[in-house]
Amino acid sequence: MIANNELEHMAKRMLAARERLRSLPVSESHELGPPDPKSGDRWDRFNILGHTAEMLHFWPRELRRSLDTGVKLGREPGSSTRIEGIEAGRLLGEQALRERIDTGVDASVGLLQGMDEAGLDRELETWSQGRQAVRWCLEYYLVGHLEAHVEQLAGLPA
Repeated sequence: MIANNELEHMAKRMLAARERLRSLPVSESHELGPPDPKSGDRWDRFNILGHTAEMLHFWPRELRRSLDTGVKLGREPGSSTRIEGIEAGRLLGEQALRERIDTGVDASVGLLQGMDEAGLDRELETWSQGRQAVRWCLEYYLVGHLEAHVEQLAGLPA
């Protein structure tokens, strides 16, 4: 498989995750999902949507910045933007969050479409995961991350 096919496949996965999210019913449920196996945290739909909306605006920008300048990728220790995104979901409401997710997916797909084959093997220094190939970063921070949260949301009662 050549890298451009990988990038195209990643973009298609992101668009498919967005379509899956769009197919899920809007709900006002505050029921918590099962505990996360690693952290033990339990999130409701607003936590999931809030975090997903925040991360889809954060990671494409961070990845582009790191690719362009070589700065360390990710959230510096002590950053609170992730927690703020998780907690803000209920305040913004589901429709606004879904709209932010849509624009975040568009930004992510734009990032993928603007990349080339040679860039996937390049390594980036990250704050939390050491040195990683761009391919790995795209999967971990963006594509697989979105898919995991859509799956998490799909598993909640409506």
